[in-house]
Amino acid sequence: MVTSLVSGSALYDVRVTVVKVPVARWKAVCADCSGAIDSVIELLQGRLSSAVMARICHETTGLFPAPTEIAFSCSCPDWAGMCKHVAATLYGIGARLDHQPDLLFTLRQVAGDD
Repeated sequence: MVTSLVSGSALYDVRVTVVKVPVARWKAVCADCSGAIDSVIELLQGRLSSAVMARICHETTGLFPAPTEIAFSCSCPDWAGMCKHVAATLYGIGARLDHQPDLLFTLRQVAGDD
């Protein structure tokens, strides 16, 4: 779960919850990636090879959550399904993932060292 405090006309509490990766999918990702380590040095430096990233980012079998696996809420009075405060939080999550892709493991509640 990610929580944020977003400033608007007031401060709003935003919560984004992402469902844990199902065990079977995580095992399949690990098995698929085990033969795709291009560079152990990159892996030790916390960087993932392009082959591993392709597997992790696959639309249906990777780690990125489907829309149905994400829930969010905001304390603002906006009645929209997704207010601008939630959008700002999702943008922030994306920016953090751009700089620290390994946070995806934390977000999806799996051990990146598997």
